[in-house]
Amino acid sequence: MTAHRTVGGAPDPTPVPATGVRPGVRRAAGASAGLLAAGAALGAGEVCAGLLRPGARPVTVVGGAVIDASPPPVKEWAISTFGTADKWVLQLGVIVVLAGCAAGSGVLSSRRRAPAVLGAFLFGAVVAVLALSRPGSAPSDAIPSAVAGAAAAGSLWWLSGRLRPIGGEDTAPAGSRTGPAGAAASPGAAEFDRRGFLAAASVTAAASAGAGLVG
Repeated sequence: MTAHRTVGGAPDPTPVPATGVRPGVRRAAGASAGLLAAGAALGAGEVCAGLLRPGARPVTVVGGAVIDASPPPVKEWAISTFGTADKWVLQLGVIVVLAGCAAGSGVLSSRRRAPAVLGAFLFGAVVAVLALSRPGSAPSDAIPSAVAGAAAAGSLWWLSGRLRPIGGEDTAPAGSRTGPAGAAASPGAAEFDRRGFLAAASVTAAASAGAGLVG
């Protein structure tokens, strides 16, 4: 084992990585990107459904599929517990679950952009197929969910692009900076375009809110 040289009895300072961002910051930004992409999807789906048929809203389609797949005892419990508000509670639950999935997809997009975006698009395609399977559905009922999937994929691609490390590296480059008493600092994630991400996030949020008001 090679011994470290000392100067005046103290060990040589050990080089540590240069300043970057905490990995948790990048993951939080990724989760925010996923949630914003989901908001864009819901807004786009609401607008399309409002123009075509309100019953074809993506959230309504997913909620209807969940009801059909639920066993009778669960349906009876929901009706007895929530009364006439059972469908509203179900849709709220669907939104909460979708938000969790969207946040996870956003975290994935901060590391692996293409699989996360493809997953968002495919989810919209699955909901579009579910819309066509609903009783009394029309071919146009698939359009709101397909548009929602495309909006989610496009928004996530745009937002996650702002999370790419500056310089294309996943970790901060090594430098000569040292920690206290020569201790090595833990490596962090490389810096990303924070201002660009905040600008893109603001535009996405404003567009989603406007679409929600129109829809």
